[in-house]
Amino acid sequence: MLVYRFYKKKLKKSVVDWLKYTEDTFGDILWKWYWEYNALHQTYDIQNLRPICPKCNTSMKLHLDRLQEFASCPRCDNEILEFKKPDQINSLIKDNVPRDLSNINLLDKN
Repeated sequence: MLVYRFYKKKLKKSVVDWLKYTEDTFGDILWKWYWEYNALHQTYDIQNLRPICPKCNTSMKLHLDRLQEFASCPRCDNEILEFKKPDQINSLIKDNVPRDLSNINLLDKN
């Protein structure tokens, strides 16, 4: 019984830890997001995934169509023409979560 309590306490801590994983750099671009619990599927989903402008630290707007794909900053008009697409970033984030969290920068939100 004592082992179960310890394991349960440890498990809750690890869930809290990876929920703090809300930003990472892929290529040279910082991406941010938040986690939202999906009660129907009983999973956490990535929400509001967005690149951050390297010049002014503002969330960038993604323009994803077949003719032209780019990210633009509403504050400083900076544009990024080459970046990993959101579905690739989403996959990388989900791949990072089960890996050793000591290699991931976790924000302390306390």
